[in-house]
Amino acid sequence: MILKRKKDTVEPVPEQVDELTPEPVQVQLQPRGTVLAEGVLFKGHFESNEPMVVHGSIQGNVQSTDDITFTGKAHYEGDIHSRNLTIAGEARGRFACKDKVEILEAGKIEGKLHAARFVMSEDSVFDGDLKIEKPKAPKASAEEAAAPEAEQKEPKKQKA
Repeated sequence: MILKRKKDTVEPVPEQVDELTPEPVQVQLQPRGTVLAEGVLFKGHFESNEPMVVHGSIQGNVQSTDDITFTGKAHYEGDIHSRNLTIAGEARGRFACKDKVEILEAGKIEGKLHAARFVMSEDSVFDGDLKIEKPKAPKASAEEAAAPEAEQKEPKKQKA
């Protein structure tokens, strides 16, 4: 007996493609500005044109054209001049900010405070003098100021 062999049919094997799952990339962002670490005590006068985050303690005056943030364990004693100020720790002194002062939960400020806006969390503490003053509107340029006067000084047309 002769057996005929069936032709082997070869089916194409689907190509197995491993799904490409990107591995998570861990990027550590470097904070822009100055950071004072927890456990560090700075004494003296400090000036900055960048944001500042304080986890430690400062005794002295701080002058900044940008934002200053004091975290929960931070302590401050002195005068501050800045754009914005955020307090989550404790601060004592005189504070003058061009825009906003914000006291977060458990934050505490004692002293004199002068700013355009003031925000206080429910559990925060403020003990002192507060002056809220909106920033003054910028003065009009000399050309803009002269324009209305020029219109008023035009000679009136006379009838012939």
